[in-house]
Amino acid sequence: MIIVLCNDSEIEVPDGEPCQICGFELDEYDQVTGTDIFGYYHWTCISHVD
Repeated sequence: MIIVLCNDSEIEVPDGEPCQICGFELDEYDQVTGTDIFGYYHWTCISHVD
C-alpha cells in the first residue's frame, strides 16, 4: 500500500493501482513525512496541483 494525496484527501492505494479518488495514474513521490525512522513517501496523482 502507498499513501496518495488527492483533492486534499489522503488515502491508501495498492501498489500499481490508479488513484481511487480521481482514477488518474499516480505520479512521482511528492514528499517525505514523519521522522527518518517512521517517515513514508506520499504519492500524488497526475491531476494533483499544489
